[in-house]
Amino acid sequence: MDLRLFNVALLGKWIWRLGSKKGGLWKEVIESKYDGWRSLREDKSSYTESLWWRDLIGVWRMEEWGRYFEGCLEWIISNGNNILFRDDVWLGSEALKSRFPRLLYLSISNEACLDSFGEWTSNSWNWALKWRRGLFDWEKDQEFQLMQKLQSSRLVLGKEVNWVWKDEADSGYSICSAYSILKKSCISKSSSLFEDFWNIKALPFALFRFLGNSIASKVNLVRRGVIVDCSSCCLCRDEVETTRHLFFECIYSLVSLESVLCLAWDDVGRSF
Repeated sequence: MDLRLFNVALLGKWIWRLGSKKGGLWKEVIESKYDGWRSLREDKSSYTESLWWRDLIGVWRMEEWGRYFEGCLEWIISNGNNILFRDDVWLGSEALKSRFPRLLYLSISNEACLDSFGEWTSNSWNWALKWRRGLFDWEKDQEFQLMQKLQSSRLVLGKEVNWVWKDEADSGYSICSAYSILKKSCISKSSSLFEDFWNIKALPFALFRFLGNSIASKVNLVRRGVIVDCSSCCLCRDEVETTRHLFFECIYSLVSLESVLCLAWDDVGRSF
């Protein structure tokens, strides 16, 4: 078991509870301080944030989820009073502000929820978008595309908003399913990195020496009986010079290797 990924799955449970559970004192306190779960996706930070909240931000933005934590979620379309029309990923695989940025900039209700973009007629929902000015012809084409997407989704009067965990739609978020998603992503990413690694045009003999930990690092030289003046790294002078340190931990060698090999070398290091 990968304890790091398991801990991420445990923290993900807190995010799930923030967005799916009904009100409670703990949730009211968090929302009053951090403005709820939506602030996890904002590119801003504050010195008043707790370490726990910063960990949640890191969990939300992990690429192992596929497209952040939100990529594993789906909305149950309700009466629309708690889903942001422009910012939330409630229709398709991306937020509408990413699909129609210019068009939605012209909307009168830019930061409003779904129920502000239409009206109820005899308990039936009808979309009605309002703009700050008349639309140009090319903007009308985008409006038509947007309305076509909206017609596939209707609000339901009196139904409460809720999240659905895609991997287990019936039972909701579970630590087991979250861990499985993270683990599969890491295995796939590691395989891709190793393919890049083996495609490096380097001398096979040097490569096998590296994998066999027979590189002439100072620790290996001492093991062979060679006298060295100092066991510190010849580059950073901060840590003991082992093969792992030279290739994966020394800040100077990391910068050089990533610039030459053009791949995330520190991710390769975590795979060893």
